[in-house]
Amino acid sequence: MVNTKNTRNSYGLYPLSVRTMPKVETPIPDEQGACLPFVGPLHGMLTLFFLLFMLLSVSMSTGCLHAQSGYRKAVQPSPLTEAQAYAAIKAALEDEWAIDNHTHIVYGAHYDERLFGYMPLAMRHAVPEQLALARELFGTDDPVEAAAIRDRKIKSEAGAYWIRHLDATRTRIALVNTMAPLPDTGGRMLWVPYATYLLFPVPAANYPRNPAGADIAKRARAWLADNAPEHGQAPADLPAYLAFVDETLAAWARDGAVGIKFIDGLTRTLRFSKVGTDEAAELYRTGQSQALGRDEFLRLQDYIARHIFLKAPEHDLTVHIHAALSSPPFLQLGENDVRHLEGVLTDPRFFRTQFVLIHGGFPLVEDAAYLSLKPHVWVDVSALAFFYPMRELVERLRIYLIYSPSSMLFGTDVSSYPSVPGGPEVQHIVISKKLREGLNRALAGLVRDDLITVEQATSLGRGILRENAERLYDFDG
Repeated sequence: MVNTKNTRNSYGLYPLSVRTMPKVETPIPDEQGACLPFVGPLHGMLTLFFLLFMLLSVSMSTGCLHAQSGYRKAVQPSPLTEAQAYAAIKAALEDEWAIDNHTHIVYGAHYDERLFGYMPLAMRHAVPEQLALARELFGTDDPVEAAAIRDRKIKSEAGAYWIRHLDATRTRIALVNTMAPLPDTGGRMLWVPYATYLLFPVPAANYPRNPAGADIAKRARAWLADNAPEHGQAPADLPAYLAFVDETLAAWARDGAVGIKFIDGLTRTLRFSKVGTDEAAELYRTGQSQALGRDEFLRLQDYIARHIFLKAPEHDLTVHIHAALSSPPFLQLGENDVRHLEGVLTDPRFFRTQFVLIHGGFPLVEDAAYLSLKPHVWVDVSALAFFYPMRELVERLRIYLIYSPSSMLFGTDVSSYPSVPGGPEVQHIVISKKLREGLNRALAGLVRDDLITVEQATSLGRGILRENAERLYDFDG
């Protein structure tokens, strides 16, 4: 279950009170602009001053204002060299198990050397090691033969195949982004379905701006045809469709989902504007008889997405949002900008919703790290380890560590990329190892700079590997 209390560990760096997000029951405007139950700028100002006063009082009572408490002791210069600190951190974290916040590990293999020239250098560089692993796992480094052997193993061994792999990578739990049922692994693999599929209730003219977007729209419409309650058609009006959305979220949660995934940065924009209910209802009604234009369709999607953001915590579902680069040549950087999410992340209506910025917002790493200072916002570092060589990976991990280490989540984003022979689990072995190494080096650098001690670095490392995720999803430690 999702931890709506959202407590974060201080790791001995400072005293930290329970960071409970407020239940918004007073003057927040509804979709029509009305404020309930109070109206007027005076009440709004009084409420703001009251909240600021309470925040200051809580901070002072818990000692968060270090200057007046004397609680915080300066970190003394480390007697260890960076190499010694690194060795100590690595030894302490070597046997720690991880929770992988984002994978596509069950996907089939799609190795294709013709596409190597379009991939980042680090992904191409990893190919020889991955071929060697395919040979070790499947007895051959021929990608086609390895994929066939893998498929036979999965079919015959079912969940046992995946449990053995997770044990080998010291992965306690892997969250898997897919619409298909997962194999029975006794809770070692947990489901994160695509909420983006719920954003296509009516047809749109000129919506996809690229073939990738067209494919996602096609898949979403096909899914709706298979799951809509009215003979494969979306319900006749917006309230009925929102009821279908709510029922779907509840069903996903009953079936074991711990989160939902939005991939809208790949097809449209990460701007989710405020849209009134009357306007959305009219757009939905129009879409029943004719395809909406792109702008109108986006506004309908914005309304439905915000509805899902609001309802997700009722079903203990975190909201995962792809907020980073992706496969060229179709993604537009200006639209897939993590800063566009500020309008959602600062909206008090969604303070009970836990948001995870998948892939850490890269290349805008510092912007995403700043956003993760919000008590209900987290960053996972998936994909960074196969996009960046080690030095650049360490630099980016350091930025997240400097801003908000208690909101960092370990993740790999392994999938059936063209450079991966055999299957995503081959890449998972390589990336898990590389990401752990990068984390060790980044932590050692903070010890070198006398920001933390080795003991604190080790505690931070455990948090990133698994403890932060345990708090977010309320997993047992």
